[in-house]
Order: sequence, then C-alpha cells, then structure tokens
Amino acid sequence: MEKVGLLRKIWRLSKPRGNLLWKQAIHTIILMIIAGVLAQFTGFKEGIKPIIITTLFASLIMDLSIPFKKVAYLGFLGAIITVLAFCSVFLSASSLPLFIFFTILWSFFTFSMYIFGETYGIIGYTFFLSYFLAAILFENQTTLIEWLIYPIIAYSVASLLLIPKFFRRIRFIRELIASNFKSDTTLRSTFAIRKNMENISLKHNLYHLLRLGTYYTGIRVYSNMVLSKLSVPSRKKFQKFLKVTYKTGDMVSQEIISKGNDVNLSEFDLALKKINNKSESTECNDLDAAKTLANNIGQIFNVVKLLLEDSQNNNNLKISGISHSFKQTIQANFNLKNMYIRHAIRFTFAMTIGLAIVHITNDRNALWIVMGILIVLKPDITSTINNMLLRVTFNLLGVIVAVLIGLIFPHFLIAWLAFLMIFLFRSFVPNYIGPSVMAMTIFIVLLWPQGTVIENGLARLIDITVGAVIAVLCAYLILPSRVTVDLPLQLSKTIMSNSRYASNILISPLNQYDHNESISNLNKFILEVNNLESAIQKLQDSFVDVYQDVELYNSIAAINYELSANISVIASKLESKKYAGPDLLPLSTFLQKIIFNIVEAIKGKIALDEIDEDEVNQLEKNLSLDSEDLSGDDKQFLQWIISDVKLLNQNVKNASESGLFNRYRKLL
Repeated sequence: MEKVGLLRKIWRLSKPRGNLLWKQAIHTIILMIIAGVLAQFTGFKEGIKPIIITTLFASLIMDLSIPFKKVAYLGFLGAIITVLAFCSVFLSASSLPLFIFFTILWSFFTFSMYIFGETYGIIGYTFFLSYFLAAILFENQTTLIEWLIYPIIAYSVASLLLIPKFFRRIRFIRELIASNFKSDTTLRSTFAIRKNMENISLKHNLYHLLRLGTYYTGIRVYSNMVLSKLSVPSRKKFQKFLKVTYKTGDMVSQEIISKGNDVNLSEFDLALKKINNKSESTECNDLDAAKTLANNIGQIFNVVKLLLEDSQNNNNLKISGISHSFKQTIQANFNLKNMYIRHAIRFTFAMTIGLAIVHITNDRNALWIVMGILIVLKPDITSTINNMLLRVTFNLLGVIVAVLIGLIFPHFLIAWLAFLMIFLFRSFVPNYIGPSVMAMTIFIVLLWPQGTVIENGLARLIDITVGAVIAVLCAYLILPSRVTVDLPLQLSKTIMSNSRYASNILISPLNQYDHNESISNLNKFILEVNNLESAIQKLQDSFVDVYQDVELYNSIAAINYELSANISVIASKLESKKYAGPDLLPLSTFLQKIIFNIVEAIKGKIALDEIDEDEVNQLEKNLSLDSEDLSGDDKQFLQWIISDVKLLNQNVKNASESGLFNRYRKLL
C-alpha cells in the first residue's frame, strides 16, 4: 500500500466534499448587510463588528440542510448559548481568575459534545466559537445590556432564513426521502438522512418510503459489488438490468417529490423477467445471486408503487432513534478511554493558557497564535498533523494572494475585495476547507489595522504556524490518543458489542428484560462506534486510493448502527410494556448465529456464506410475521431487523472476499 506523500496528502485533504454553496453565501452577505444597517440605525454603532460577525455564524446554523423543526430548534439553542457566551465574557472582563474559569467551562463542555456524535460535536465547536469571538471582540466601554443585545440582533436577523424553510418544509422532507432512490446516493448518506428524520412526524406512506429507500440503496450498492464477480456474459446482462433499475429509481424519486402516483414499472418488469430467464441458461449460470437481488429490488418497487398510490392514509408515524438518554451516554463515554474526552482536556489546557495570555497582555499577536491552536488541534495525532498541513499551506497561499492584491489594486478597492472574501468563505464552507481557510486569511490580512499588507501577512503566517506547532505538541504530550489501530479488529468488536446488546433485548420470556444490563451493553456499543469512526477516518487520512475500502467500512458500520437502532425500538417497547409481538428467542438465535459467523469471517477464520433463504422463511414463520394478528408496527420492526442482518452479512461477505480484512491491521 502506498503511503500518502506530502503534496498529495495536502491535495487530498483539500479535496471538495460537496458543491459550492453560492445561494447560501448570497443569503449570508445580505443578512450581514441587514444586520449592520440595523445596528447603525438602532444606535448600536459600537457593536456593528460583533453583530455582523455573529450574524455570519448564526447563518451557518440557520442554513443547515435539515428539517425545519430541527433547524429552528438549533437556531433557538444557538441564540441562547451565544447570549450566555457574551455574558460570560462581560462578567470576566475585569477578573483573570473568572476569565480562566469561564474559558475552562466553555472549552471543556463544548468539546465534550463530540461524545454525543459528530453532529453534536460540530455544534459544540460552533458554540465555543461564540465564546471565542466574544472574547476577542469585547470592548470595555460596552454596557452589559448593549453587549447582550448584540447576539440577539444577529440571531433575529439570521432567523429570516427560517421563513422560506417554513414554507418549503414539506417539500424538503419529500426531497430527503426521494434522494434515497437516486442512483448516486451512498448507503451512508441514506443513514444520515434517516438520522436527520428521527422524531419527525411523517405520513404513513412517507414513513415507509423512507425505510424502503434505505434498503433499496443497500441492495443497489451490493448489486454493484456482485457485478464485479460475474462472468462477462452475466455481467453484461446484469449491467443492463441495473441501468433500467437506476432509471426506475430516479423516476420514483421524482414522483415522491412531485406527490405523483404514476410509477410505470413496465420497463423494469421486462428487465427483471429477462434476468430471471437468463439465470436458467447455461451461458449465464452464475446469475443466481444477481437474480435474488434483482427480485428483491422488484419487491421494493412494487411496494413503493402501492405506497405512492395510497396517499389517503393520514396516520402519522415517527422514526425512532437509538433510545439512550443523556445519562446513559455520559456513563458510556465520560472517561479517559474516550478519545473525545482526552481531546476536550488537552484543548481546554491549550485554550486556557493561550487566552489567559491574551487577556493579560491584550497582545493581538498572541491572539493569532491561539487561533492557530483552535483551528489545528484535533482529537488524534494524525488528524492534527493533517490539519496543520492543510491550514498552514492555505494560510501561506492566502498571504501570497493578499500581498499581490495589496500591491496591484488601489487602496479604495481593498475593502471591497476583502468583503468579497467573506462571500467566498461562506461559499466554500463546509465543503471546500482549504479554499475557505485561504479566503478568510485574505480577508484578515487586507483589513488588519496594523502595518502594511506585507507586514500583516507575514505576521499572520508566523503566528498561525506557531499555533499549529503548539497544537501538534499538545496532541503528542497531553493524553495522546491511541496511535496504532487494528481496523478489522475494531470493526469486529463493534459488531460483537451490538450482538451482546441484542442478546439483552431479544429474550424469552419477555418479562425477563433487564433494563440496567441492556443499558450497560448499549453504553459499550456506543463507545465502540466512536472508536470505529475515528479508526475509519485514520485509514482515510493515511493511504492513497483507499476510497473503495473506506466506503466498504462506512457501509458496514452504518448497517450495524441501523440494526442497533431497530433493536432499540424493541427495547423501548419492552420497557414501556407496549410490545405485543411473538416470542423473540428465534430471532435472537438467528442474529447471534449470523453475527458470530460475521466476526469469524472478519478475523479470517471462515469463509462467509450467503444466508439461507429457507432459514429466513422458517424464521419469519416462527415469528408469525404472516399473521394478521400481529400489529403492523411490531411486525415492521422485526422484518427490518431481519433485513439489517441480511444486509450486514452481504456487505461483510463481499468485503471479506475482496481481502479487505487482511489489510489495515496496524494503522499508525
């Protein structure tokens, strides 16, 4: 395996993760102008700078691509947190001990939010930025009332973004659900969509379309893996079928968005018939696996057609998430075994020392060193070094461009060019990290009020580099995160921990359900999930051309998480005495057997086989899933658990046969 070289690593780290956000950038610039004008005409001229900058960060929250209900909640929460951050800075302005106390408080608890998941971690980072900005923008002559009004004005202006979101909220949900049927959607994306849709009330047909879209994507992704193993004649036949499948999926996607109910499956049915007929010929005698997948896709499309036609059922349902409380998450993760807690401690130490020096000296150069630490320090050593390479490189490029602008353009144009950099910064965030850093560096160098452009640029470059070096030293010296990772072993541990969790839920008799024991196993599972996520990221940061391997790991991890989510729904039902389904022992036996084989395959001890469909049919019979007496809710979740296990087995089988688990045993 080829290690990533320096230049190639910088190029790969700066690789775009999505599209440029021109529309969001226009929204942000307009809102910043409105906020500045409002501050001017309401008598808060001294607060124009903090109001405008806070509006910029508030717009990042308000423009998140998530359902209206959740973005409104995050916006409200962001406003409260920012007011508290501004209040903390004001109260500690004249007291170094109090300033140190608030810095420790804000640093540690905002970065500890990563234990609740990456999304919450990013939100926590944004909350800390509110405190950081308040600390660097505070002016002593400001009164408490004025200082607290600034973030209120900023968030009030940014909340204008919620108006179009409110009127598009239904269509937006349909677009999210519809995207699961598009031919370019990844399996991980479908689970991210499912996560965003948790606890959102959906109509009966939309609820089931969301779940079917997840399984359609899973089968479609697996079909591409199967395709590579077929003989040339079979591959050509299956490719034609998949081409029609993608076309049909895209058509379904459009029908969901447009609220249509006219899904024409005639072309797909013809393609499916050809696959079934060809699988019986001697020329294509290796099409059995492809035939099974094709018929599964056919079943999904037929159910989708019925759901789109059944738009009169107005019963609302909600997607349930993994049922663990704040207390449970703290018990599982609030210890030094968790890399994010170690990161929170080292970050708190670095920020407290740095900001305390700035607070004592009022030295803006020291402030930029602290900013270098803020933007470079990451939870583990590898990510910190990668971040240093990315940030310092694009800071250097930004300084060079800013100096050229200062030499070429007349002075009166520089302020306008600096404002253009803010527009570009918002367009690049969060999908173009390198260029966003570069745009912000140009903005700061052009408008920094001390010295010439060249002096400003060199000073900023030196300060950021010093901060980056300090960040790397902190990563190495303060509770360093585990350096060597055995990725296949971590995957097997995560899957096995999910199996142990399931064994406490899928029990017989049902009245022996032990809440404390199941919570204990759930906590262990969450910890292993966090460790697996960081290990996969380390793989991505370490080698060239590992995209396919990373996707395989992410797909397996996502399916495993989905399985735990559906099991957790059964746990919630048992806890609240609302489960009215069959005895769960057959399902438990089936799940434990399959997962044991999966783990052994990851370890390289056995070759994993396809799950016997006759065994699945017998299981469904034992669970009485064909009985009309079984409630639709209980029946659906039991079927989804079975589907999750099958999908997990399929993905691990393919990964094992590709030799994936023979690699990445010692990631440094």
